[in-house]
This record gives sequence, C-alpha cells and structure tokens, in this order.
Amino acid sequence: MGREPLEILRLAAGLWYTERRYLITSVHLLLRAVVLDQGLEDDILVDIQKYLEDVINSGLRQRLISLIK
Repeated sequence: MGREPLEILRLAAGLWYTERRYLITSVHLLLRAVVLDQGLEDDILVDIQKYLEDVINSGLRQRLISLIK
C-alpha cells in the first residue's frame, strides 16, 4: 500500500525466510523430542514419530540429500 516495489520484495523475502526458519525449528524440536526421549508419554512419542516419518517421506529426505550434494 504505497510502498516501493523493492521494499515489497524485501518484506516478502523476509517473510519467506522467517517461515522457513520456523519450519526448521519445529522439525528440529520434534526430532530432539524423539531422539532424547525426554520423559514423554508413549502415545505422544508414537504420534510424533509417525508425523516425522510422514514429513520425511513426503519429500524432505530428497530435499536434504540434494542440499548435501
């Protein structure tokens, strides 16, 4: 709304990076919960593991492999 195109581009890029950072942080916290097993109830731990498997199998694994290469 009345902003320069370059400023709009910078704001959009900032939102994109912020969203990616939040997603990575969320996956990191879930992986830590599973690996460290911080006294979570078994049913919650199973739900987290199932969710992570779905996320990894839906394309995250391939994207990570391509980034590492």
